[in-house]
Amino acid sequence: MQENEVKNNSISEEHSDRSDSEATIIENLQACIIQDKKLIEKYQNLTVNDKCVYQKDGGNVEVQLVSLFIENDKDIIASLENIESLSLSNNQIVSIKPLKNLVKLEYLNLYKNQIQSLNDLSGLKNLNTLELAENQIYSLEGLEGLENIQKLALDENLIEDLQPLKDLTTLTELNLCENRIQNIDALKNLTNLKVLDLYKNIIQNIDVLKNLTVLKDLWLGKNQIESVKALEHLVTLENLELVDNQTSDFSSIRHHKNFRNYITCALTHEHDSIDIE
Repeated sequence: MQENEVKNNSISEEHSDRSDSEATIIENLQACIIQDKKLIEKYQNLTVNDKCVYQKDGGNVEVQLVSLFIENDKDIIASLENIESLSLSNNQIVSIKPLKNLVKLEYLNLYKNQIQSLNDLSGLKNLNTLELAENQIYSLEGLEGLENIQKLALDENLIEDLQPLKDLTTLTELNLCENRIQNIDALKNLTNLKVLDLYKNIIQNIDVLKNLTVLKDLWLGKNQIESVKALEHLVTLENLELVDNQTSDFSSIRHHKNFRNYITCALTHEHDSIDIE
């Protein structure tokens, strides 16, 4: 593995003759250690995962990386006050405290880390997309104030209680698959939802879904749902998945005239897709 240690603005000096609008590519770099936060603190977009792209003012610096290590200055992320888009996926992050003051963030990707608590996100009012899949999240406290959030991914965590989501009425896409959810009553006011994934939880009652009248995509497979009658009100549905539940009575949706010809629904244990007639 080729490793590059960046100190004392060595990257800035090496590429100082390039204009801001010219892309700089550092080839064959697999690991990069940044010790001087001044190298990146002005960037508005920062990605720290398999491919790191830093973008500032119309210019791009693209770094092909396997990993990026930010050493010696633990506050380097906290200093990025102007950042609007940040990806820190597939690391081993436990604490997200350094993010609490990044109030300009609109996009945040924390996929596949070791995060348990979300309290430090409570002040990020400008967030519209938040990716938190594959962490160790058990409580959603901290998300209550995300008044502009539109897309929220919380799949493959340890979540049971959805109450902190009850007032996030700007949500249009919500992924909660593969958690420990029993009660979904907190979703009743999220009437702008178009995509909802509740696959592989322990949900029995879905009556509250009758309020979500603009839903287009709904995944309910591998739960313990006993009745799907509430779904007859969801006339905008285009894709519905109900595989492996406790009901075999789909009469309330199978013959509903508003579903005919344009809804694809998986009902069988083999995940076969059938057209409702």
